[in-house]
Amino acid sequence: LAVAYFFRSSTAGWGALPIINEALERYPDDVEIQLAVGSVYESAGWRQNNGMLERAEDIYRSVVETHPDNVEAHMRLGRALQLKKDWDGAIRELKWCVEHADDRTTRFVTFMLLGETYYQLGDVNGTVQSYRSAFDIDPHCQVAAVALSHALHRAGNWAASREIMGGFLDRNVTSPNGPDEWKRFLSGRRDQLQLVLQEMREEVLR
Repeated sequence: LAVAYFFRSSTAGWGALPIINEALERYPDDVEIQLAVGSVYESAGWRQNNGMLERAEDIYRSVVETHPDNVEAHMRLGRALQLKKDWDGAIRELKWCVEHADDRTTRFVTFMLLGETYYQLGDVNGTVQSYRSAFDIDPHCQVAAVALSHALHRAGNWAASREIMGGFLDRNVTSPNGPDEWKRFLSGRRDQLQLVLQEMREEVLR
């Protein structure tokens, strides 16, 4: 699990595949391992490795089938489908997440993914609404501010576009407040690696 998180966060996921596949064989019903392994395939597939996204999709679907209420699995499946350009499937999964997610970070990431998906479809209104929802959750995220501003500009609402960026710059004159959740998501949530390593240390020292 630690190896999976490490390689996922270092954007070199394919290097972990031999090790994490063995983990999946040993613990085929462990949801945390399934999602971690799927995220490594997702990372590799993001970089155009043949068959990797399909493998990630299969793993996420397996989790969704056995744990239909697992919000992260639905979100990850939506991301994999988005990367495969299955826009309808991605929107279906991500909308499910919006309806069922109750934590701030998951809702933020889901709205960012929806914004990306609607942007690719050329749905200006959907793009604006999704990025605005993400920005409302985290008004200190630079990527969300730029994405919303760009979407509003694309929609022809130039005054609102300037207002978003002006307000963002005024609120963030100094360093941003806290870590950027979007970057943490794209980099594989390195904080998860630290938690697993701490658990390993405690087990070894017991």
